[in-house]
Amino acid sequence: MMVEIQSNQEKVEQHFKSEVSRLSARIDSVEFDNANILEKNASLHKENRLLKEEIENTGKLDVNIDQSEIVAAHRIPGKPGKPRPILVKFLRMESKIALLRNRKLINEKLEVRISDDVTRLNQGLLNRLYLHEDVTSACVNCRGLSETVKRIDIFTKYKDLYDITILVDTHSTSEKEKQWLHEWGYVGKFSSYSSKSRGVAILFKNTFEFKIHDETIDLMGNFIILDITIQDYRITLAAIYGPNNDDPVFFENIKHKISRYSNSSIVVAGDWNVVQDYDMDTLHYRSENNPQSKAKIHEVMHELDLLDIWRQQHPFDNRYSWRGPNHKQSRLDYFMITSDIEAFVVSSDIGISYRSDHSPVLINLKFSSQIRGKGTWKFNNSLLRETEFIEKVKGDIKTVIEEYESDPSIDIETEDKQFNISYQLLWDMIKMKVRGSAISFSSFQKKEGNKKEKDLLYKISLLDEKLLENNLPSVYQEREGMELELKILREKNVKGIITRAKARWQVEGKREVTIFVIWKKNITQKKLFPNLFWRTRLR
Repeated sequence: MMVEIQSNQEKVEQHFKSEVSRLSARIDSVEFDNANILEKNASLHKENRLLKEEIENTGKLDVNIDQSEIVAAHRIPGKPGKPRPILVKFLRMESKIALLRNRKLINEKLEVRISDDVTRLNQGLLNRLYLHEDVTSACVNCRGLSETVKRIDIFTKYKDLYDITILVDTHSTSEKEKQWLHEWGYVGKFSSYSSKSRGVAILFKNTFEFKIHDETIDLMGNFIILDITIQDYRITLAAIYGPNNDDPVFFENIKHKISRYSNSSIVVAGDWNVVQDYDMDTLHYRSENNPQSKAKIHEVMHELDLLDIWRQQHPFDNRYSWRGPNHKQSRLDYFMITSDIEAFVVSSDIGISYRSDHSPVLINLKFSSQIRGKGTWKFNNSLLRETEFIEKVKGDIKTVIEEYESDPSIDIETEDKQFNISYQLLWDMIKMKVRGSAISFSSFQKKEGNKKEKDLLYKISLLDEKLLENNLPSVYQEREGMELELKILREKNVKGIITRAKARWQVEGKREVTIFVIWKKNITQKKLFPNLFWRTRLR
């Protein structure tokens, strides 16, 4: 019995010694780790001190770059044994310029080399990255754009969708051309007459390279003819507003004006006020209108080698670009092109009418063009009327404050809280958080609005097909109701655009108000995006 007890006691002592040895080893390990933590803490304190000194030195250079101004920063391959350079992309050109103005002083004080340079090879790669092959164009009789909201709505709608927009019956005046061009935001040409009738415009986006060599502009507001190069392809581009009466002399004059330019390629678009084929291009007409003008147009087509591209691609379709009283419909609007560029036409179509009794006619030519990246972000003040967004922002502010306060356990008022970052940096972090929420919320709203707009356009197109089969008044009423709903939806977007552009306008009243819509994009083709190259050049 005693032997057994002694044996158990020895086992217990052996186990105890083993546990003591194991715990001692763990204690040694913890002490070693603690020593490393102290070293790491000391290293971090040193880095923070050096960073603070760098920030103070930068401040002395009168260069203040907000973190939100930096879109991206990446290290790129450098020379062996040398620090890897940093490529920085700024949100705005102004931030880059502010830094470059102090480049010499920064190079001396901070011992870094700042370079703004893109090699020819890399510039070519960047340019090709932004190229696309198609130039889209729309032509529509807009039935007057004197009303501010309608004009900006039409400008915005077509600018969002097409590279070249041709508008007829604009009711523009020479006194208003500069203002309208500011509202469009890019390059444009106007043929003006009066605020009550006529007027033609050719409006360009900055999404492709083009050069206007010469222009012929009618003082009576009926046509514009341009000698233009689009991506190294030279053509004559004409926009016309044909007379309502039977006037063949007008089209003879257009032929002579176009013939002044020696370009073999010609594109003519507009409201011709003449159909090409009475049987195919009219509905509920009792007689053929303007027969002499029609004969003259056919003669001009033969002499200039022009063809009706929509009819060429849709030889058996009955579709119309104008709807009038008594359910009359006809195809008065179309593109004419020379046969040598027929192969460049990707598609042609008749769109859905909007705020006009005319539908736009569309053409897609396969040229290359240069797409621009995202522009400068601006806060949309209309979001402040959205309760959901306001609550989201309140939550964002609370989250940032909780993340950076020194002692979250202390329940005190926000203005009395202490933070582990500077107040300036805290404010920057709040702005960055709110900016992200604003972009996300606006993106969701835009997506929902676009979905609703597409749905309305689809329903309107179905009603247009019904009207071709059966001209019931109820179908007309339903279509007008949907178009009104679409108009209300788009006018909400227009108000947002005017707000973001810091424009002021007055819809009612006799006092004329000048509208300045400052668009976020510029026609300069070279400003793809601003880059900074540190220490070495990008090869």
